[in-house]
Amino acid sequence: MMTPPVTPPEKAALQLMLENWKDAEQFASLSRQFEDVAWTDYKAAKVLFNEKLYAPAVFHIQQAVEKGLKAYGLRFGFLTEHDLKGAGVGHKTPMVFIKFLMSSKIKDIIRALDPPSIEDADEDLKKWKILIERPNDLARIPKTEMHHVLTKHRPLREELNWSLSQLNRKEQPRRISLSDFKRLRKGLLAGMQLSFYLALLTFVHWEGSRYPTPVISPKDYTLELGIVSAFEDILGDTEAILRTIALQISLTECDFNNLLGAQGAPLP
Repeated sequence: MMTPPVTPPEKAALQLMLENWKDAEQFASLSRQFEDVAWTDYKAAKVLFNEKLYAPAVFHIQQAVEKGLKAYGLRFGFLTEHDLKGAGVGHKTPMVFIKFLMSSKIKDIIRALDPPSIEDADEDLKKWKILIERPNDLARIPKTEMHHVLTKHRPLREELNWSLSQLNRKEQPRRISLSDFKRLRKGLLAGMQLSFYLALLTFVHWEGSRYPTPVISPKDYTLELGIVSAFEDILGDTEAILRTIALQISLTECDFNNLLGAQGAPLP
């Protein structure tokens, strides 16, 4: 069975991704540093949760999501070093996605890969900006509502995990191939949506998980709090997102050129 050749929309998306990738070359090293620290935070979150140290566990998973998404934004040109602090993004991780959808080049990539999904982009931006300004609601999501949120996003989780599992069947890591790209295409789009939901659920905890705030305090992080009760699921989603980000920021110009010139090959 042959892998179909690159379609015109896929080729257009890859070309735009390559342009962004080249423009952001100056941030390549910083992007990799952010990815490395994101994995360290993820591992710390697992250890702390197993020790029932829930508040610091939540803090470190928030940091893993934040740094992973910043690594991605830096490497693909919709974040700059200036955006990392203060009014740009700071700890408001969902702002990564607002900047993502405000980028005309990113909109062109999404339009090329999945035209219907771009139609709601402007409406999504309005909703997201409102949600970001509701920290009380987001910080104290109860167990039952968190379960509903996780159930709602299950299809995205399954799509992303399936895509990653296909790559896991390779015995040795290698450069991304056309068949890999075909498998990952839907998974990458699902991963972006899943990343946003993780950013929304976690960003409000960067402060209250460490010291008392008017919104939430470390003593509130018990198994009755939604983010703690669903922590193992959130850990799994974060790992999948970090693996997807690692795959994308490790791409080389050779990878892009190989994909752009690919004409189809036997499926492994």
